[in-house]
Amino acid sequence: KLLSSMESLQGLNVGWTKINNEGLRAIASSLTRLTKLNLVSCRLITAAGFKCLSSMTSLVDLSVNQTKINDKGLRVISTSLIRLTKLDLDWCRTISAAGFTCLSSMTSLEELNVSHTEINNEGLQAISTSLIRLIKLNLYGCRSITAAGFTCLSSMTSLEDLKIVGTKINDEGLRAIASSLTRLTKLNLDSCRLITGDGFTCLSSMTSLEDLNV
Repeated sequence: KLLSSMESLQGLNVGWTKINNEGLRAIASSLTRLTKLNLVSCRLITAAGFKCLSSMTSLVDLSVNQTKINDKGLRVISTSLIRLTKLDLDWCRTISAAGFTCLSSMTSLEELNVSHTEINNEGLQAISTSLIRLIKLNLYGCRSITAAGFTCLSSMTSLEDLKIVGTKINDEGLRAIASSLTRLTKLNLDSCRLITGDGFTCLSSMTSLEDLNV
């Protein structure tokens, strides 16, 4: 009730709270000016509860990491929240590999976190061909993407910050990144065990890098 009376609110963090479906509906119906919403680890919101996000069309920054959001909830976000520039889906394990393909319609995104999810080659391909404004991408621990799947990153030429920690990327994938992503200033390759010593030599061509973790 308190939140619903704060009509001018633009940013709201209710992460790690006991907010449920009813509370989220109250926020969605009352806080029409909200541009930033953090729902990290709000485990009492069910998969169905995320449908009410469709009315929050002013949002530009949304964190639903470590929640129960599923494919249907992600489709609601991707079709309704067309102003989103930042989306955090870290540890959203109830979104299937196929569910991530709907992200291709979110062409305003500039920052995307899909770390520790089930995203696979198909999902990464959908992102790489459509999200041309993306400057920051986090694929930390995305083990369902194969070595060959990472080559499609070469088309994401706007990227400036890329995390692919603990993934299956190999020499071929790293060469694709090194030759194409000329705007990268931050690259994290920690625990990428399939890249050989020879593979790392291609990093010498990435002259824009300011922050490198191998």
